[in-house]
Amino acid sequence: MQRKLLVFICFMIFGVGVARGEIIRLKNGKTIEARITERNERSITLDMSGAPLTYYLYEIDTIDGAIPKVSLPQQKIDPQPSLVAVPTKASLTAQQIQEADAHMQKGSDYLNERKHRLALEEFQSAVTFNPYLADGYYNIGNIYASSRQYPEAIENYKKAIELNPVFEKAYSNLGRVYIYKMHLHEAAIYLQRTIELNPQSAEAYDQLGLIYVLSGQYQQALDYYQKVLRLEPNYPDVYFKIGLTYSSLGKYAKAREYIQKAKRLFQARGDMMSIKEMDKYLKEIPQ
Repeated sequence: MQRKLLVFICFMIFGVGVARGEIIRLKNGKTIEARITERNERSITLDMSGAPLTYYLYEIDTIDGAIPKVSLPQQKIDPQPSLVAVPTKASLTAQQIQEADAHMQKGSDYLNERKHRLALEEFQSAVTFNPYLADGYYNIGNIYASSRQYPEAIENYKKAIELNPVFEKAYSNLGRVYIYKMHLHEAAIYLQRTIELNPQSAEAYDQLGLIYVLSGQYQQALDYYQKVLRLEPNYPDVYFKIGLTYSSLGKYAKAREYIQKAKRLFQARGDMMSIKEMDKYLKEIPQ
C-alpha cells in the first residue's frame, strides 16, 4: 500500500469541468462542463480528459441552457433498394428469439457447472440468433474477464451498455476491468456511472476507494471506504482496507483499530485463514 502507482485525477468524482466546454445539466441534478465530441439523434459523447463518456438525450435536462431536441434522420428513398435487408429488433422471428433463449439457458447451466468454455459458446450462439440480448453480451464479458481476456471483456460490456444504457452491473464490471488494466481514469468514470444508477452500490464505492489507493490519494480512498461501511457496516474486508490505508498515512493507531475490527468480524464468521492474516498485519504495524 506504500506504493504510488499513478497520479490520478478523476473528473467524474470531483465534478471538475473541462475548460471551454458546453454546460450539460443532467436530469439527476448533476452538472458537467465538457467538450462534446460527437452528437446524434440519440446521444452525445463528451471528452472527459481524453476519455469518452456517452449520455443519452433522455438523461439530459439542458445543454448550455437549451433543452436538447431529438432529431430524427431524414428518410431517403432509394429508387433501387439494396437486396440486403438491415436487421432490426422487430425483424427477429419467433424462432430466432426461442433459439436465443434456449442458448442463454444452456449457457447459464454451463456457468453453474463452471464449464466456462461451453457457456461462452452458448452465449455467443444466443447473441448470433438475437443480437439485441444485452444479458448475452454481459455474460460473454464476464467469461472473458474471468480468463483475463480484458479487451474482449471490454468490447462485450460496452455492447451490453449500448443495448441497455442503464445496465448497472455492466458499468460496474467494466470499471473493474479497467482497474485490472490500470486505466484508472476510465475505471472511475464507469464506476461513478454505476453510482448514478444505484447510489446504494457498496461494490462501486469499494472499487472507487481502491482507485484512490492505487493513485496514492489515501484520504480520498478513506472517504469512499467509509461510504461502503455506511451501506454494509459488517463488511470485514473494508475495515481491513481502511486499516491498511491508515497505515499508509502513518496513522498506526487508527490502522490497528480498524484491522482489529476486521479480525473480530472474521472471528464471528469463523474464518480462521483471515484471522491469521489479520494477526500477521497487526504484528507488522509500527507501535
